[in-house]
Amino acid sequence: MAVFQCNVISYVLTRTVDITVIIPSTTIPESMASLMGNADAPAPSHVVKEKYPVLYLMHGMGNNHAQWRGYTNVELFAEERNIAVVMISGENKFYRDVPGSDKFFDFVSKEVPEFVTNYFPISDASEHSYIAGLSMGGYGALLHGFSNPERFAAIGSFSGAVMPAGDPKEIEGLVDGPLDVSWLAKKALNGGRKVPPLYIACGEDDFLFKLNTEFVDTLKEHHALIREGTADAGKLFCFTAPASRIPKRRKMRRQLKKSSVQMYSRREDSHRKEIGKKGIPVTYIVTRTVWSPA
Repeated sequence: MAVFQCNVISYVLTRTVDITVIIPSTTIPESMASLMGNADAPAPSHVVKEKYPVLYLMHGMGNNHAQWRGYTNVELFAEERNIAVVMISGENKFYRDVPGSDKFFDFVSKEVPEFVTNYFPISDASEHSYIAGLSMGGYGALLHGFSNPERFAAIGSFSGAVMPAGDPKEIEGLVDGPLDVSWLAKKALNGGRKVPPLYIACGEDDFLFKLNTEFVDTLKEHHALIREGTADAGKLFCFTAPASRIPKRRKMRRQLKKSSVQMYSRREDSHRKEIGKKGIPVTYIVTRTVWSPA
């Protein structure tokens, strides 16, 4: 993978910001294939034939653009799935506008995609664009995903802070308005908008667990199709495993099949519950663990 640490002037925020961009690139095994006697291997090249799909990945409270790389194997999974990943610093602003200050929603929804899709070989097509986040970032992913559902192929929330955070008296639209993800979800579902599949996960002992189950209940009430399941913490957050656990590339795919999305799909079959006859597909995972959001 190629990793770019960008320090760029934001015309929306009128200041310099940091953005981390991960781009699939030539690997060591691909570079050495011919040297290892594989004459049929394609010649390595940095020529990009097609633009990459992209995941806009949002961190939690108190963190910044660097935490996903520092605490997870996001590069490993991005390489395996041949997808670009974009990470910004949320600055504890919940990825929304700050009254009397930053237009942070516009920065996230307009300027960041414009920057990365013009400076990097990243697709701007909705079918190639994904958004996900942890805790505060889960709220941000749902906020932007439900505000512009046609722009994304899928939305992910991990231990999402789905409650309206802040003082409703000071922040317009925080409750039953455009900053309330439950309100946005109901509006999108009832308005007939094309809403992408959702992935929502939260631990049973997480202080946000009750709020997440209530949010999923709201989706059920408005005809979302729910697939419920359980998974252990090691499976849900398996991407945090150290890279040393996967020492050789030839073992990578075999190892990944024991974890992450593949593990969920197997476990969901025995815990599947479909609610309603229409609506968007939502996968909801309950983890048997204590997970303290960042």
